[in-house]
Amino acid sequence: MVDEKLLKNVQKAVNLINELNILSVEDLKNAAMQYGLDFNGDKEEIVLSIVRKKLTVEEYEDYQKYVSYLRFKRSMSNLSLLDESVDQIQRIFEEKYKMTSESNRADDQKREVELQFSGAMSLVRLNTEYAAVKKALDDYISKETKSGMKIASLSEKLEFINSRNIFYRFLHRGKAEDLEKKKHQTVVFSLIENEAAYKKYEATVKNYVSKLRELFYKMLDNRVIANAVYLYRTMPRDVEDENFYKVGNLSDIKFTLEEKEAIFDDFVKEANFDEEEHVTGPIFYEAVQKYVTKYYSIMKSRIAIKQSKLVKDIKKIVDGQKGLVSGVYKDLCLYYGNDEETFGSLGKDSDPQVKRKK
Repeated sequence: MVDEKLLKNVQKAVNLINELNILSVEDLKNAAMQYGLDFNGDKEEIVLSIVRKKLTVEEYEDYQKYVSYLRFKRSMSNLSLLDESVDQIQRIFEEKYKMTSESNRADDQKREVELQFSGAMSLVRLNTEYAAVKKALDDYISKETKSGMKIASLSEKLEFINSRNIFYRFLHRGKAEDLEKKKHQTVVFSLIENEAAYKKYEATVKNYVSKLRELFYKMLDNRVIANAVYLYRTMPRDVEDENFYKVGNLSDIKFTLEEKEAIFDDFVKEANFDEEEHVTGPIFYEAVQKYVTKYYSIMKSRIAIKQSKLVKDIKKIVDGQKGLVSGVYKDLCLYYGNDEETFGSLGKDSDPQVKRKK
């Protein structure tokens, strides 16, 4: 049943406070002086002082009951929010646990791909294939260097004769003509020989690249590796996709020749080999390994970012909980604070709880 008298007293106090709150601090001070109050407190203190004077003791006590009720209601609301935040944290921890499980799955599957890769792509074979390229290149450089040195030597001898006076040049004219003829023959022969050596080098490079492609295609026949490449090429790119953070399962993937060609072209594009550096066996091996495990590397990165965000969400909620707990504590202090000293002076022997008999 509604206590009409209590309701009337509280409403009177609330209306009075609303009226006083409209006034400026200066007007409130002037009003306070009418009741013999003279102090430099803040607006809230002045308003409450005037309210105490204008209300009867009963009316003011009823208003204080109302204030205590509001604090209690706010505390209950905060406790309810605190309970909800605990549920939120629990849900976030469950999500974080799922992310940890997915991260572990990515690690396990990546290790399996690396194990399969070491057998499917032989570094020894790659080095053997590149050895032919290296030999052809060394042969080409050697021939070009030797011919260059020979031509340079003939040119130096000719330059020496031509740099002398006219009598010396005419006296050694026959030798100069022989040197010119020999130089011309050497240049022609060197061009032919060097071009042949370069074409041989070019052919070995072409054959080497063909072997690399062949080994790459054969590697894709491995079920584990093929699955890893397939997952990478079909992985969701939209963060809103339900599978964005979910590591794919192993399935039977078999690529056609056309698909292998497209995958190899994609690999070369992503590898972005240095145009000034030779694609040696180790360089190719490392690039391919990075490509076939790229799906799991990306998933690990995605999951790590997600986990970091979840931790930040938990911290944000905990910070909010601190504010809620602080609010409840403040309300309790305001409610019981005035009697804290009195209650604290009572010893444990004054505990009103009923003690059990031994």
